[in-house]
Parts: sequence; C-alpha cells; structure tokens
Amino acid sequence: MTVKIITNYWTESELAREDKVQKPKWFKSNEEVVGGWIEKESYKGRNSGDTLYYEGNVIYSYGPHFPLAVKMWDDKNGLFYLVNGDRYSVTTSAHQSEVFFRIPTAKRVEIPFPTLMNMVRYEEGVVGRIQSYDWMIDKLYENLKIVHRSDESWIDTGGIDREGNPIRRHVLGSVVFRYGDSYYLSSIDDTGAGWVGLYFLSKLKQRVETVEQAYEALKPDEIKMVEKAGLLHERQGEWFFVRIKDVEKAIMPVPIPEKPHYKKSGFSELIERPYVLKSEDPEKPDRHYATQGFEFEGRQFVRGAVKHQFGEHSLTRLYDFQPDTRRKDLFWNREGDLETVYIGEPGYVTPESKREWYEAFENVQEVGWSTEGGAVD
Repeated sequence: MTVKIITNYWTESELAREDKVQKPKWFKSNEEVVGGWIEKESYKGRNSGDTLYYEGNVIYSYGPHFPLAVKMWDDKNGLFYLVNGDRYSVTTSAHQSEVFFRIPTAKRVEIPFPTLMNMVRYEEGVVGRIQSYDWMIDKLYENLKIVHRSDESWIDTGGIDREGNPIRRHVLGSVVFRYGDSYYLSSIDDTGAGWVGLYFLSKLKQRVETVEQAYEALKPDEIKMVEKAGLLHERQGEWFFVRIKDVEKAIMPVPIPEKPHYKKSGFSELIERPYVLKSEDPEKPDRHYATQGFEFEGRQFVRGAVKHQFGEHSLTRLYDFQPDTRRKDLFWNREGDLETVYIGEPGYVTPESKREWYEAFENVQEVGWSTEGGAVD
C-alpha cells in the first residue's frame, strides 16, 4: 500500500501548473490571508486592501520588495518556513506578527532577508546591481538545506505596556545551514549593543553538524587552548582578547617591557592611541579600536577599553570595573537651584598605569555579514 504524503508545500510541478491560473482568492482580513497561505487554500490570495498577499510558497507585505516568509522543503526537515527577520515599517511589522505567530516554532527558521541576499549573491558571484528577492528565493529552493537549529528566545526588558503586561523582546534562534557545499551560521552575538544583541551571518571554513560545533569552528586555536586550560578571555564581536600573563606558557606571547623601560627600549614608539584592530581580510573594514595598542611581528596587543566605530557592540573593558554605586539625591544649593549630590563611595576602576595588556585574536570565518545597526525582528 502506498502512503500519500500530504503537505501544504507547493511542489515545482504544481507551481508550473497553477501559475497559469491568474485568479487570486480574496480574503476579508489579514488573519484569513495568512491562514489561506498556510493551509494552501489557493495558489494566490490577497486581503481587501491589497497590502498582504501570497503567491505559491511566498507571502508578501505590500510587494515583492518585502517577502514575509517562504515555505521550504527538504528531505531531512520536510516542510519548514523561512521567515524574514528584517524590519521595515509599522504596518509590515503587523503583517510579520500575524505570520510569525501562526507558524509552529519547530518549523520556523528566521533570517533577515537583506543579509541572506548578500550571502546568495556572494555564493553566486553576482556583482553590480541588486537582484530581486524572487531570484534569491529560486536559488534558495535549489541550494538551501537546514543542518541544525535552536529555538528563539525572549528577553524581559523590565518594562510594562499600557495594559500592565511585561514587555519582552524577541531574539531569533540560531541556525546552521548549507548552501551548496558551503556551511553557514546565522545567530545573535550577545556582545552587541541593545537588548537583543547583534545579528550576524558567517560562512564557516569547515563542515559542522550542530550550532554548538559552528560556534567552536569560529574560535581561533589560541582561544580553544585558553579555554581548555580553564583561563578567562574577553570578546567583542569577532575579536577575542587574552590577558598576557595568564597565557604565557600556552601561547608564548611577545615579552612586553614594563612601563619604566619604554623609553629605554624604544617600545613606546610602537604604541598607538587609539589603536585600530586590523583584520586579516584586507577587504573587511576595520571598525573595532582600543584605548591603546600596537602590532608586533603580525601580532596585536591592546589595553584599556575596546569600542566599535558605530556602537554596534557594547563597550568591552579590559580592566577591573564596578559601576558607580553611590546614591544620588537632589538638594537645593545656595543659589536656590536643585543640584545632584552623590552620597557614598564610588565604584572601583583600575588606574590606567596598572592596566594589563591583552593579545587580540580574530575569529575564523571566510566571510561574514550583519544587518544595518543589527536591527532584526
């Protein structure tokens, strides 16, 4: 007995046949449009305002410039939904919410489509004008395979809305996928600024089977050695920082003279303030910089604080720091004005002269992208 597999995915042969029928089904509400798309009620469907519509496996907000989600199929996962994690407008966000919450979590893969477009154009060797999303989606049908994924999460912001409900921010889940023979990790970097962090998409230099393996593949060998030894390190985006005195035996760092010997050794001439961290990829813009740093025989050393040029990552302090714990009160001064007065002792900050040097290591990836400002749904 042959078991017939019923799915809500439009196969290639069905698309070729149904595309000839140019009669969309009209729905009264956005909820009905999304339901019609998910349940495969018709090849085409639209709401009364023509602002939300679907054609085959793709549902759009206002037009082909913003696909909301795409039905995908592979032998391992069966039917799954590739959801656009990009932001656009208030009305499109409402469309996104309607689609997002109707799709089962276990069947949802969320990736910002502008970043995905950059990846596909890179893999296809396309330069010049921007291709259409329909072109990208056709390429994804042919080449995209989901290897492993993790569910999204939610962050409690501590605020409440007008109805008194807690305000939470959505954090998209991580996913490892294969495009042709290339392996990619799509995820959120928790060192990014803001509640959610910074979205990134990285092409890995090796084959992996899980999200955990993908993160390990991004780490330089030196960082793996440090972690194996149980030592601590700091990270900002694609850069890792290891305090020198903690890893002398593990990675044999360049000996750095103490401060009194700077002038005698000529070492002070190497130090730049601020220092821009230099990527191994000459085409990649250098946007992370430290308070002080220098390069010596291809190795980079920094100290102080590390910042991102556009503020996409939170400030990384390579020294001991405690927030100011003093209590603030308002008092009237002699001029009759309110003045802020701090009560108590301030937090501790390591003096600059005693701050340690750190060696910087870049992550291991072939190429990577992030969304503008890290803005994802």
